[in-house]
Amino acid sequence: MMFMNPNHFISKNKYYLISLFDKIFHLIWKIATYLGVGRNHHKRNNRIIFIGPTHIGDILLTTPAIRFVKEKKPDVEIICIASSSSKAAIVNNPYLAGVEIIDLPWFTEKKGGLIRSIRCFFYFVKVIKSVNAETALNFSSTSYHREHLAMWLAGVPRRIGFTHKGFGYFLTDNLSFLRNELIVKQKLRMVGHWLKENTNHYSLKPDYFISKGAGKKAEDLLESLGINKGKVVIGINPGAQHNFLWPVSNYIELANMIYNKWKANLLFLGTNSFESLIEHIRTQLEFKTFSLAGKTSLEESAAIMKKIDLLISVDTGARHIANAVSTKVVVLRNGANSIYEFGKYVESEKLIFHEVPCSPCGLQKCKYPRMYCMEDISAKECFYAVASHGIK
Repeated sequence: MMFMNPNHFISKNKYYLISLFDKIFHLIWKIATYLGVGRNHHKRNNRIIFIGPTHIGDILLTTPAIRFVKEKKPDVEIICIASSSSKAAIVNNPYLAGVEIIDLPWFTEKKGGLIRSIRCFFYFVKVIKSVNAETALNFSSTSYHREHLAMWLAGVPRRIGFTHKGFGYFLTDNLSFLRNELIVKQKLRMVGHWLKENTNHYSLKPDYFISKGAGKKAEDLLESLGINKGKVVIGINPGAQHNFLWPVSNYIELANMIYNKWKANLLFLGTNSFESLIEHIRTQLEFKTFSLAGKTSLEESAAIMKKIDLLISVDTGARHIANAVSTKVVVLRNGANSIYEFGKYVESEKLIFHEVPCSPCGLQKCKYPRMYCMEDISAKECFYAVASHGIK
């Protein structure tokens, strides 16, 4: 069992709190193991379950690992756990034998209270147990403690995961978490450990399989907008679930620079939650722009991204979708998470990132009046990144 690493915690208080829980659960685990609780059961040795990819970006960064497993062991059945909001990203993935949908409250904004969390946890254990897998891989690298416990309670014989934040006694295979390694590489390293294969030079490009129906719908939507087919189409995705957004004034300045240079078609993308933000930007522009905000499903958005020339986006699921469909992307990267873990991982993307002393903060909302990591990214800097992609 590996020891907890205090360097992986945002604050000393969190480290001490998790350390306390780690010791308490370690004692409970010892007693429960003695009494036979969580005993491993015979499972199907050709079936594995992937646990942890609940957000769109997380689940897409898991697809290279899924692909690698199927290339090395074609007969293995892979079951993946997804949330209801991210299932569209993998529902058409031919490498998967099945997808289990569960919305874990500790990964959503609406927590629902202690009672709901407890109920959901035991339902989670039930789902894992029903899969009847011989091996479970927990890809979560942050708040993974519940998943470790759930795998053990479900009686999965082989349980693989990270232990840099404790609770390693619930696992059979402990992996070290490297702070200077991309998350997508660490997921691959986990399956490489299981298969005893080297994954160092494997492609990090994610997979997104789009159905013919979604592709046709995307074509119809673009046709209905009346976009000038003789001009380049640049998508802009300004919204995200987190609050590390780029200032509206910067989008306005950037849009004017792009239009003045290339007379490009600017197409705004996003969910209906960001329609008002997008319309606010569009009303400040004196030329015609287009918007499909709130008018597409996740799969249709992926199909649209596949057809445009370039996407400009804050760091959110849209970034990873663009990478999956091989569309050039310029990413406005925040400082909430480590640039080493969530930096550039495919050649078709360019990241704009400003180092700040408070990064990585691990917060959902900036604690300062001015968001330096985002506000210090200028429109001119983003424009040069777009130009460097070869836009004509």
